[in-house]
Amino acid sequence: MSEFPTVRAIGWSLLGLVLLLTVFAQCFWPTSDEDGFNWNSVKATTNYRWKRCYRHYQCTRLKVPLNYTNTSSGWAGLAIIRLPSTFPTMSPSYQGPLIINPGGPGGSGVDLVLRSGMDFSRILDGRFDIIGLDPRGIGRSTPRVKFFETYSEQALWLDGEYPDALNASTEVLPRSIARARLMGHLAEDQDDGMLRHITTENIARDMLSIAQASGDDKLQYWGFSWGTILGVVFATLFPDHVGRMVLDGVIDAEDYYASESPSGLVSQV
Repeated sequence: MSEFPTVRAIGWSLLGLVLLLTVFAQCFWPTSDEDGFNWNSVKATTNYRWKRCYRHYQCTRLKVPLNYTNTSSGWAGLAIIRLPSTFPTMSPSYQGPLIINPGGPGGSGVDLVLRSGMDFSRILDGRFDIIGLDPRGIGRSTPRVKFFETYSEQALWLDGEYPDALNASTEVLPRSIARARLMGHLAEDQDDGMLRHITTENIARDMLSIAQASGDDKLQYWGFSWGTILGVVFATLFPDHVGRMVLDGVIDAEDYYASESPSGLVSQV
């Protein structure tokens, strides 16, 4: 029992570091990907204007309010990718769009669909449009959050941190805490007002906007890890708009919001 506070502190420190790295790895993004697709050519609009991308996919940016209660605060452009269903939309086998979230927070849904969209489609017999998005502020979505002036600064900061964070030396915990505190100061110094709009609630509202832009009043969703928290928040805010929902690798939502011991990381001994 005497070791529990140390286990809890290390667990939270490493979890926090992983979450930070997930977000900051997405902060800088090339304007074009390996196949030459240029995301700068995709204008954010309030309705879908799909462009063919990555050979088998379609891409768009959806324009949504930064603040859903005050649209004068500005707009975000959500980068969205779609692997269309193998069935025509009028077919009884067609089941509509399915949004997939990889977790994080801050994981790229565009990357997930590029990497595994065809696998998801096969698992689901091609009945759904497989949808991935980069959450507001992340990756290919605009405006992007930046805590560094250049990509080189970010690369130097992140260099070697993953293997270092996973070793068992006595330096890991204090070093991770110090880096997390410094990252917090960087966030405060570099924030241009965007961060207050990047909340789980707003991302849940973004998902409703994505569903409604497709002409659907019900969300179909498959979320992993932190994506299960997002699913719970969506269902709490919009219970009447839940269609199908799969929560995969569930995080304890009460632990998550209470900032208590992470039950998924603490070993029972």
